[in-house]
Amino acid sequence: MSRRDAWPSDRPRIVAMSVAELYALPPVPKPPGDAVTRAQAARAHLTDAEVWALCVRREPDLAALERAAGWFRGGPGFCANGVWYRVLKPVLCGLVGWTRAPRMAVEGRDRDEEDFLHGTRAYDVCYQRIYAALPDCEHDGLCGMRPPPRRRATRRGRS
Repeated sequence: MSRRDAWPSDRPRIVAMSVAELYALPPVPKPPGDAVTRAQAARAHLTDAEVWALCVRREPDLAALERAAGWFRGGPGFCANGVWYRVLKPVLCGLVGWTRAPRMAVEGRDRDEEDFLHGTRAYDVCYQRIYAALPDCEHDGLCGMRPPPRRRATRRGRS
C-alpha cells in the first residue's frame, strides 16, 4: 500500500494553492471554550513580578529552579548559555509553558491558573527571571552549546 492510498478519502488534499486561494478559504471556527474568561482578562494587565508570584504560587519548583541558577559560580571558561540549555531550560519546560507536564484534573480557579501556566506570558516571565539569576559568561569567543574541551592525558614521570 503506497502513501497515496493511505490518505483518508474524507480529508481534502491541499497540494498547491496560490496565496489568493489561501486567503479565500473560510476562517477556522473557534471552539466555544476558547472565549477569554474574566480571570484571563484580569491577568492581561499583571506586571512581571505579579506573574512570577502567580507562577510560583502554583508551581513552587520554579522558585527552587531560580535558587539553583544562583548556585552556579562563574569562572574562566564558564558559559551561562551552556548551563541554561543543558541543565535549566529542560527543567523549566516541564514546569511552565506549552510543554508543561500534564497535572491532575483541576476545576474553577485552579483550572484558570493551570491554563495560565501553559501560556506564553508565564513562560517568558519565568525564562527571563531564571536566566537573569545565572552569572555572566566568562569565556573567550562565542557562546556555544558544545561541551568544554577535554584535557589531554599526560604520562607521569616523563619530562
